[in-house]
Amino acid sequence: MATLESIADARAALKATRDDTAAKLFARTTAQQNLDAALRSGDAGAIASAQSTFDSASSDLDSARGTEQAARDGLPDGLNAQITDWLSVPGSNPRQFLAPDDDFARMELTGNPVALFPVRLETRFDLTAAVLHVRVYPDEFFSDIHERELTPDEQDAGLAY
Repeated sequence: MATLESIADARAALKATRDDTAAKLFARTTAQQNLDAALRSGDAGAIASAQSTFDSASSDLDSARGTEQAARDGLPDGLNAQITDWLSVPGSNPRQFLAPDDDFARMELTGNPVALFPVRLETRFDLTAAVLHVRVYPDEFFSDIHERELTPDEQDAGLAY
């Protein structure tokens, strides 16, 4: 069964691989810009060198993305696998998840705060079945639309600052 320490380790590993992927993406973007500049100049030697650098940077980025995906989804040490293991009944096959009350009781043991973010709730009461239906819509806070990587101009401005 996953422990809080193994989940923390998996989170740290995923962060490190994300940072590496961002650096490789920046390197490939820089190599692309250098290749574009070489193509504009028409210098065959510069083009060949820039193309080689771009191909190497692209290969490094593909490798980094694969490593990041393994850190996120890989079995048994990926973050998602660790979280799934933490939320599962130990020894269950096929995997069964803990009841909500059991999971909530375990949260009290972590010593970590729980944050509740804004959500939109919609409820409908089914009179014939005497059932309350609840839909939960996450707030836009959960949308992952931020691009982590800096553009070369942002990188240069940061270094100049």
